[in-house]
Amino acid sequence: MSFNEFGFTRASVAYHPFTGRLIPTDTPVYMPFTEGEMGVLMVEGVTNLLTENQSSYDRDTSGWSGNLTYLTRINTVAWHGSWSLKCTPKGEGGARGVYSTAIPVTAGESYTAQCRAMQLSGGTVKLRLLFEWWGAPTASTSYGESVTLDDTWQEIKIENKVAPEGATRVIICIYTENRVSASEEWVIDGIQLIQSSYPLPWHIGGSTRANPLKWITLPEPLPATFGIGIAAKMLHAHDAADRTFWQAGDYRCYFDSTDNKIKLTNGVVEAETAAVNWSENDYVGIYAGRENGNLFIQTKIAGAVTERAEMAGDAIDSGTNLYVGSKADGSESVNAVVADFVLHDRPEDIDPIGYLSQIGKPKVTAVVGEGVESIPGSQLRDGLFREIPRVFSKPAAVSIAPGVFYQEVDLGNWAAGLRVYASEDMVMFIAGREIEIPKSVLLYLPWKVRTFEVRQKSAAAVGTLYIYGGC
Repeated sequence: MSFNEFGFTRASVAYHPFTGRLIPTDTPVYMPFTEGEMGVLMVEGVTNLLTENQSSYDRDTSGWSGNLTYLTRINTVAWHGSWSLKCTPKGEGGARGVYSTAIPVTAGESYTAQCRAMQLSGGTVKLRLLFEWWGAPTASTSYGESVTLDDTWQEIKIENKVAPEGATRVIICIYTENRVSASEEWVIDGIQLIQSSYPLPWHIGGSTRANPLKWITLPEPLPATFGIGIAAKMLHAHDAADRTFWQAGDYRCYFDSTDNKIKLTNGVVEAETAAVNWSENDYVGIYAGRENGNLFIQTKIAGAVTERAEMAGDAIDSGTNLYVGSKADGSESVNAVVADFVLHDRPEDIDPIGYLSQIGKPKVTAVVGEGVESIPGSQLRDGLFREIPRVFSKPAAVSIAPGVFYQEVDLGNWAAGLRVYASEDMVMFIAGREIEIPKSVLLYLPWKVRTFEVRQKSAAAVGTLYIYGGC
């Protein structure tokens, strides 16, 4: 079985969680997965309850006031855009920093806030976020954990604070926990307030990031025997919410937070693991499918493999869309960086342990000027990840000369589903579609592609594509 195409949509822009860089509508956000491997960020949508001006300082500083602190908008350093807010204490003391205008909230709901901060000068600065609730019968303040600043952008958070009974508004304070003097200066940027029990990637204030939807279009429904593997680097601990890893028709592989089990259902019965748990940034690998009349599922979580679970279950018509990282409607996102997705449609390929053993391990990467080892055949698969017959000891290298913006690449008799690494940021054009290739990203080319064009991001760059595959 081969695939027809990958699909991805998100009905809004997004911002890269590490850099604040704007990512256009319907464009995936690529994030590091393991050393030498990138994945796609699949994370639920969110509304930043702050205004645009409060969340970023590219326009002005309205919505913020200084608490015994001078506030200066500067453009010499910024996390998002071109401007940030510099804080300079007016004199020695604690609780120096900024506070917001009052923002409407709903009593009984959970709220989380995030901020980026970096130190510019002076001695130790410990910064934390506070919520001052207004409207409650008695004064109430919630505190986040402090972070000791340095000369890099760091994230400061206050998580899962419930608005007390009667509260109608909240003021966000970004204050020092320790005593500081006028010689200590720092900047803040990228601020977010969301109605959520856990933090989510930043989005510009006054707007909503939509849920992403990623899918593979199959030429036919899933066969009676199949195995699907997926690896995810989780953004949150297991107990945050239900998570769907993939769905095809009524087949759905998901984590159920009511009993902490990972399950595969055909819409009627379920095969389920024992109760599991994981922490933020843990790797979760799942191999699930149907074999010998049974649904089956097996996982590898934080390095530990669970026992295979089975349940008798009929094969169903899955349809031809296989959704990865969420339900078919984009809801119940896995909230993770997703990589190493495989589909086996032949009984002899179904090997949960073989697949799970690779989860979380660094992958081979290609670096200009350095030798490249061969990739084991088990790691090279075509459009739906069958074995490619031959593996070359070194990849084919396509060099793009300085100043050459476009170059056609002819793959000749190479097989489809090639792994491609770029030494510098590039853009590929395949069948008229533009695909960004961040440095060292792993990309499977569409089925039966024989030629494509590549464009450099910079006229001065010298780029090389490394292409792995077989005939």
